[in-house]
Amino acid sequence: MHRILLDENRKIPYDLVTQKLNDWYTLIKNDQVEQAEHIRKEVEKELVNLEENQDALLYYQLLEFRHEIMLSYMESKRIDDLNSAYETIKEMEEQGQLTGMLEYYFFFFTGMYEFRRKELTTAISAYRIAETKLSEVEDEIEKAEFFFKVSYVYYYMKQTYFSMNYASRALKIFQKFDEYAVQTLRCQFIVAGNLIDSLEFERALQQFLNALEIAEYTKIPHLIGMSHMNIGICYEELKDYNNASIHLGLSIDIFEKSKHSFLTKALFAMAHVYAKKHNFDIAYNYFIKGRSEA
Repeated sequence: MHRILLDENRKIPYDLVTQKLNDWYTLIKNDQVEQAEHIRKEVEKELVNLEENQDALLYYQLLEFRHEIMLSYMESKRIDDLNSAYETIKEMEEQGQLTGMLEYYFFFFTGMYEFRRKELTTAISAYRIAETKLSEVEDEIEKAEFFFKVSYVYYYMKQTYFSMNYASRALKIFQKFDEYAVQTLRCQFIVAGNLIDSLEFERALQQFLNALEIAEYTKIPHLIGMSHMNIGICYEELKDYNNASIHLGLSIDIFEKSKHSFLTKALFAMAHVYAKKHNFDIAYNYFIKGRSEA
């Protein structure tokens, strides 16, 4: 068989790189860190040979920023490390370089960035601007992704009804597609979290038990861990401390292996459970371990 030789200096067709950028964005949205890192390196190599196309380069810079936001969440990286990247894309927006979908992405990603900085009012302001540009978005899944992110900020702010509204809108879309089980799961987390805030612990527990089934189907460790942790928290509120400690223990094992940022939350919850069981020595051990991790 003849081997086909490729010119290393050839220009990469724009549509192929655009597809790879889209694939990268999909992996980022799914928190698939290793795969996203892999395709990021591929894109970096191909950009060297990319034919001059300003939109593709701007899209790349926006995804670089979004990628780092993902890492700040998944690997507990300091959000301050993102300041430089944010200032770069902010300057691009101020110079009018971002239009259409690129402008939507800027405000959408800015909302995520500000939320990570706990600047909640600024995050909501950015999301509101992004929402006015949803008309630029044809992809139904991208709209659902936006609704989910907004629901999460409102959940964090304890704005239960706003959060439930956006989470329900996102869930309605994601549930139509089998391949978006992860996103469906996250929406269920938000719905259940709002039920907890409404003191409806038994309904929340059922939501989380259903979510655990989906998480185990996806085989994504941190989602399985989050499901167990939330189930444990529900059992704690229902004063079923034995089941609470079982599920929190499973979540701690998973978060320790993956070094996920939620480990501290799970350790705190476990310390709380053992304190309520009056096992103060065990509770203190989990407290010390959690403080060290924090």
